[in-house]
Amino acid sequence: MLGPTATIVALGSLLIFLQDQAPAWPASAGPAPTLVRPAPADDMPRWLAQRRRLRIKLGVSAGVLGASAGTLALGAVFGCRGDGPVLDCTPIAAIVGGVAVVAAVIPTLVYAVRLTVHNERRPRSTRVQAGPGGLLLRF
Repeated sequence: MLGPTATIVALGSLLIFLQDQAPAWPASAGPAPTLVRPAPADDMPRWLAQRRRLRIKLGVSAGVLGASAGTLALGAVFGCRGDGPVLDCTPIAAIVGGVAVVAAVIPTLVYAVRLTVHNERRPRSTRVQAGPGGLLLRF
């Protein structure tokens, strides 16, 4: 048990050993192969465009849901008319708003889930490549 100092010395010695032994990647062979996914420069514009489309769809669906809920609320509040002991309660606006709310909830949830999954699959900018000194970690 030599502690963290021995670990650092051992890793440093291993790094020096690997740098002396590893040949450089030949320039004639093209770019070094990547071990993870390709650079995000290729994927990022497409990912951003898809994210923008999903956000617009989610915004439109949420707007329709809000307008439907407003129609439902206004139809329920102002749907009953009449003077005297008999009220005429046929809230057509509330019925239409209720149907629209039910119809608007589904795409709003679908687009919210799709946007969440899409955000989790964002291309990362970290790459691991074979280089002249061994493995290179690029951010």
